[in-house]
Amino acid sequence: MILPLYTNLEKHDSSLLDAAQDLGATGWQRFGVLHGRYPAGVFSGSALVFIPVLGMFAVPDILGGTGDILIGNLIKDQFLGTRDWPFGRRFQSC
Repeated sequence: MILPLYTNLEKHDSSLLDAAQDLGATGWQRFGVLHGRYPAGVFSGSALVFIPVLGMFAVPDILGGTGDILIGNLIKDQFLGTRDWPFGRRFQSC
């Protein structure tokens, strides 16, 4: 998530911050100048994080069938299926 945000903010024009400072803007107001560039970085970073996490649970269910149980699916089944929270939390840190 940090890399898309960094690359997005690295491309900003520093003259905008200098102009805002010359016009007497406070630190928070200068921060607001960059605020318009955040949504693109947040969207791309969220997509890069969310899609692999979703795939970690969906792909084993689709490809694995009923013969194999992977650790991600075991945790999901313990939390959501059988409501055995202590058993699910024990594997959560793996």
